[in-house]
Amino acid sequence: KVPLIVRTPEMAGSAAAGTRSEQMVEWFDIGPTLVELAGGAMEPRNAPQYAKSLTATLRNPSTTHRAEAVSELHGETLIQTQEWKMALNKDGVPYLLYNVKSDPQEMDNRISDPACASVIAELQGRLLKRLAACPNYLIGKPV
Repeated sequence: KVPLIVRTPEMAGSAAAGTRSEQMVEWFDIGPTLVELAGGAMEPRNAPQYAKSLTATLRNPSTTHRAEAVSELHGETLIQTQEWKMALNKDGVPYLLYNVKSDPQEMDNRISDPACASVIAELQGRLLKRLAACPNYLIGKPV
C-alpha cells in the first residue's frame, strides 16, 4: 500500500483527476508509462517486457492493471494480490502470509494456518509462473 501519485497535463482536466485507484502496480511499470506518455513505444530487448504502462489505468482508474504485484529485496520475494500478501525468504520458503482484506494492518500471520495451505500453493504457483515469464531473473539473482 505504498502510494503512487501521478499527474499529467492530460489528466488535470479529465474525469480521472483526483481519483484514487486500488490497482496493483510495480515500480518497473513507471518506465513504460513515461515512454508512452512521451509518445514512444517500448521495444522488447532479448526478452518480452513484463513491465506494463499505466496509461490505461490513469485514464480510467477502474481498469485492471495487474492481478498481482511482485517485489524483491535482498533476495527475499513478495507477491501480493488484492486479497493476500506472501513473503518468501532467500531460499524460496514462505514465511509471511496476510489476508490484506480482512487484516489490513497485517497483524495475523497465517503462514502456519492449515486452512491457508491452498492459498500458499496458489501464490507460489503464481510467483513461479511470473518468474518463468521473466527468465532474466531468478529470485534475487540476475542471470
